[in-house]
Amino acid sequence: MVKVLKVDKYSSNGEEVELKVSETEKGLQIDINGLTMDVLVNGDIFYSKFDKEEYKYIPPLLRGYVEEHLCTYSDGIYKEKGKVNMDLLIRGREYFVQIPTKRAKNNTITFTDYLNSYEKIQDYLNSQIEGAEKRYKNLLRDIETIGYKLGISHDGNEYDDWYSLYVPIDQFSEDKINQCLELWDQYNEELEKYIEKI
Repeated sequence: MVKVLKVDKYSSNGEEVELKVSETEKGLQIDINGLTMDVLVNGDIFYSKFDKEEYKYIPPLLRGYVEEHLCTYSDGIYKEKGKVNMDLLIRGREYFVQIPTKRAKNNTITFTDYLNSYEKIQDYLNSQIEGAEKRYKNLLRDIETIGYKLGISHDGNEYDDWYSLYVPIDQFSEDKINQCLELWDQYNEELEKYIEKI
């Protein structure tokens, strides 16, 4: 039989941790529930979701969503005025992510990756891809319908450009972002078959 002796809740930086102490037949039992806290037992780290110091820059809302931080900078992160740049693994794919700092005026997270360019592919093929422009416009519209915005970030390679998904922190939703990234992937896959012909 388990008897709950005490339940405490603590919050910091938008993250909440629940600590529950119970009495069992074997003795005291401590249950800890939270996303990314470090758990120490007798001074030793017993559990740590993120073992790198720079994870402190990932907002609590993203911490359960990010699979891994793929560092490409010598110091682990690249800080610009009001934002932190990181390479994050999300849904098995690497994205360049710009995260606003607490003092940033613009509280928008951007997820950047390549988007196949139907215009560049058409130029290489020297022919039109039927319905390509409509599919592109539908992609932008569908993402706006979800509540976010997809826009060009900068010029890319021979067949693509770099695009960013703009997500206000206060409108962050894993489900919505997953929907957008899925649409993004489907669009790229549709154009891959034309790239293979080049």
